[in-house]
Amino acid sequence: MNALRRASRPTTRRASTGPSPSTPTTAGPSSSQADAADLPVYSGNERTEHVFTLGKDDSEDGAWAKLTLKSNARSAKSTPSYSEGDEIVGSFLLSSAKGDGIKTISVTLTGKIVTGAAREEVFTFLKHETIMWQKTTSPALVPGNTLFTFTIDLPSTVQIKDAEYSLPESFLERHVRASVSYEIVLRVARGWLRSDNEIKERIRYSPVSYAPPPSPLRVQAYRERTRLLGPEIDPQGWVMTPTVDVSGMLFRTRPVGVRLKMHIARPTSYARGTPIPLLLTISSTDPQALALLSAPASPVVILRRAIRYKIASSSPTRTADWETTDADLVRAALWPLAGAPVAGTRTVVLEGEIVLPKGLLASSTMDRFEVSVRNFSKSRRLVSVSNLPVQYAVVILAFDATGFVPDASESRSSPLLVQPVQITTKPPIDSPHAMEYTPASHVPLPLPTRHGVAKDDEDYYTESPAVDNIIRAGFT
Repeated sequence: MNALRRASRPTTRRASTGPSPSTPTTAGPSSSQADAADLPVYSGNERTEHVFTLGKDDSEDGAWAKLTLKSNARSAKSTPSYSEGDEIVGSFLLSSAKGDGIKTISVTLTGKIVTGAAREEVFTFLKHETIMWQKTTSPALVPGNTLFTFTIDLPSTVQIKDAEYSLPESFLERHVRASVSYEIVLRVARGWLRSDNEIKERIRYSPVSYAPPPSPLRVQAYRERTRLLGPEIDPQGWVMTPTVDVSGMLFRTRPVGVRLKMHIARPTSYARGTPIPLLLTISSTDPQALALLSAPASPVVILRRAIRYKIASSSPTRTADWETTDADLVRAALWPLAGAPVAGTRTVVLEGEIVLPKGLLASSTMDRFEVSVRNFSKSRRLVSVSNLPVQYAVVILAFDATGFVPDASESRSSPLLVQPVQITTKPPIDSPHAMEYTPASHVPLPLPTRHGVAKDDEDYYTESPAVDNIIRAGFT
């Protein structure tokens, strides 16, 4: 778990096998508390300052200990936010009048995967401690205010079981038992028979990943703000799924069948906050069935996510179980393709797109926690694997059309077609911004209800950038 450490302004150090004490900056008894001018000079954009205190009323005026962090968050009231490659820069102001008997002062960054309250359900994948002051090796604390400054360089990867993994993104949702959390802990440790003091605050971490560039013809369409070209003209820009046959009863009078296939934009890796272009081709020899099932409201195309995580067993003789939680996050908007075949033909083509929420988790891999993709099984069963996947896929469910009842073998919640996709945090480098083409008259319909929960309920899906108001579970 390599992370760089710089503690206090006069000294710059790298992480080693044992932490080294930092040298404090001391102010006299009449000195006022440190303000922004006392912190290290920052380069780049202005950062937001967050202040956390310990004292009689935990206010800044009555505090004997004050931890200050600077982050990329939009406001001081939000959780401190950091991205891959950032430094966690901060300071700690100590009033020695209340700091007597201190043995060590340290700041620790931790990253954890939590699936429950039991000890075996908390997996610490990152722990980096910086000793800012130690009684046995550091200069003695003097009366008055003492200021310590520190810098922790966030690592991009961690080493687990002889393998290197990218750090996962902060994650917490109320309907998912697993979570990923990061914390900064400022600890003032004292000797025996004396209680320690801590300032413990959660921070938010986001990796940085870029989507690959689209096909040259799609880049040209985005740049010139023209329509996307189909797979006949731009074969490099599309992936075609296998064709699936769908059968059922129409108006309870006769059996009908349709054929369905999907084209989805290539490469199948997309930045959150951007659209996923797609085409649906629906064919049938029954004109009435084709007209009904090719109406833009009939096909149900969604972005589905499944999270699998390990749950500790209550029995010492049983191995841990794996639990799966899935959610439908957003539905595609569909509309008739301009220039499509006229009525009387046996095929209808619908154009569409899924606009990805800006707060989707990015794809990454971690021991016991993985943001990746795999084919969705129609049966929900626990399997024993080494990682915990958070999977994304574009899924086509059973048609939702009045008068059409699919065969009993085709569950309404089971996918007809599945196309795995990857989610990144950033769009392609040096590519124009992806356009959205959804007409105002064809906005996405609400998500279907599954398992008794409406997936468009705002309480069901929480975007990870809003996690600061929810991450209060208290697991440490």
